[in-house]
Amino acid sequence: MVEGPTKEGDMIDLLSLIGRDTQLRRTSACHGGEYSGPCPICRKGKGRPCGTDRFKVWPQVERWACLGGKYGRSGCDRSGDAIQYLRERDGIGFREACERLGIRRGPV
Repeated sequence: MVEGPTKEGDMIDLLSLIGRDTQLRRTSACHGGEYSGPCPICRKGKGRPCGTDRFKVWPQVERWACLGGKYGRSGCDRSGDAIQYLRERDGIGFREACERLGIRRGPV
């Protein structure tokens, strides 16, 4: 199981989660930082391989995106949060991704 939030309001460490699958380097210090590297989703055959710096991670806002397909370049054009990352990477459903991240359903 992936290390998830320990209490309500905690953030998932998106950088560690994605960093297990691809090498990321810090490319900007603005707004909490931006990290870039090769897209781990494109590399799994779900799209054409993109360049080495087309995959972006913004840990402060818990978002990622493959920008390889923008402007006529090759890439998968996928984006999302930690849940969507696991769904894209592993081909699993929403519920299983939440379970792997340790996210529990709250009171209805």
